[in-house]
Amino acid sequence: MRILLWGNHLGVQGYLEALGKDELVGVVAAANRPDDLKRVARLAQSAELPLLVQPYRRDAQSFRRFENAVRTAAADLFVVNAYSMLLNNDWLAWPTVAALNVHAGLLPEYRGANVINWALVNGERKSGVTIHHLDAGIDTGDLVLQRPIEIQFEDTAVSLRDKLLNLIGPMLRVVISQARSGTLPRMPQDARRARHWPRRRAEDGRIDFSWTTPRIYNLIRALVAPWPGAFYVDRLGRQVVIDRFMPIDEVRTLQQTFREHHAPIDRCDTPA
Repeated sequence: MRILLWGNHLGVQGYLEALGKDELVGVVAAANRPDDLKRVARLAQSAELPLLVQPYRRDAQSFRRFENAVRTAAADLFVVNAYSMLLNNDWLAWPTVAALNVHAGLLPEYRGANVINWALVNGERKSGVTIHHLDAGIDTGDLVLQRPIEIQFEDTAVSLRDKLLNLIGPMLRVVISQARSGTLPRMPQDARRARHWPRRRAEDGRIDFSWTTPRIYNLIRALVAPWPGAFYVDRLGRQVVIDRFMPIDEVRTLQQTFREHHAPIDRCDTPA
């Protein structure tokens, strides 16, 4: 089985730790994340694997060279694991067995971007990892394997991410074994349950202290470092960033303090 691996440094490192490099014919990194590209390059070099870099399409010459290199790799299987650029639909027909994506969320309810953060923001009690076939849509392909886990009340985006990363290696071992034997499942997604989540913007982290305490708590734990953090604007107009875990009692105290300091001042004008 000839496997071409597409991923960021976490995706590539996790794959190599779980399955090794024996069947890999190369690693693909994304040009849109230069800092991460450097880390992927170090991993590929250490594993003595060819590194391909997917360029922006507007760089026509580099794009053609990249496509030729992917074709020349003659992969039986594409494995996309934590990757930040879209694959052209035409490329999905190139591997002889399948093109698979590892998605850090439960499909079809959590399609799209930043789904680890969204699950926490939404107060979900479950998340999970889904491996699915790639198609022309975003996270719309037939399911191969799915593993759910419970979200604990104290989980943050970091702890949930780490739990999901621990699921991926064993799942990939199962799926690649199925690919070798020609028994990869194809389970269509239930479109009635599907929901697509947009990429989160920095301004989406603003706290509204009129919200319930659990809602504020969920936003804060969803945006701990290395994410940009939840924030609010104090009475002097300064932006205050919270990028650490804050227990719900502390959140409640912060909320109460903010409300007290920003309460409207009652004025009683005495007639002259």
